[in-house]
Amino acid sequence: MTNDRFRDRYRIQSTRLPGWDYTTPGWYFVTVCVKNRECRLGDVVSDRFGDALINLSLSGRAVLAELMETQVMRPYIAIDEYAIMPNHVHVLIEIHTDPKVDVTLGTQLKSDSLGVLIGAWKAKATARIRAGGDDTFAWQERFYDAVIHDDAGIERVRAYIRDNPKNWPADRAKPSGVYM
Repeated sequence: MTNDRFRDRYRIQSTRLPGWDYTTPGWYFVTVCVKNRECRLGDVVSDRFGDALINLSLSGRAVLAELMETQVMRPYIAIDEYAIMPNHVHVLIEIHTDPKVDVTLGTQLKSDSLGVLIGAWKAKATARIRAGGDDTFAWQERFYDAVIHDDAGIERVRAYIRDNPKNWPADRAKPSGVYM
């Protein structure tokens, strides 16, 4: 990824897979981070067996509620696996049917694309969090995604997401962020 100047300002090039139609049925691994990687969504705690669990904050519960609502409102997707971490969220999403929409938003985004879906989820979660009293909550502007092409890749992502709470100490110590 390179920085280019646009209208005398730097901008970061898209991380999307060139030429890929993000409305295409398939599997997508998405990571969304809280702005400045602030720990606002909960805490990692150990249960009585020593397993790492996430104790969601009010903001984290709002994120989860909106994530579940997203798949209800968009019946062409399924949330397969997810982890809401203190400062980021991992989601494995399956787009299982083609929404058959050919509307282009602006110059690049198609309605019902992965980018529109994630943007709408982030906006609704932010609105719910702010309505709950946290009026300074914000997400990073962009998100990480990977198109998963095979069953082995799906299983690797599922394991990564499930293991994320126990790997929190290492994730938290990364100066560059998480899977971004």
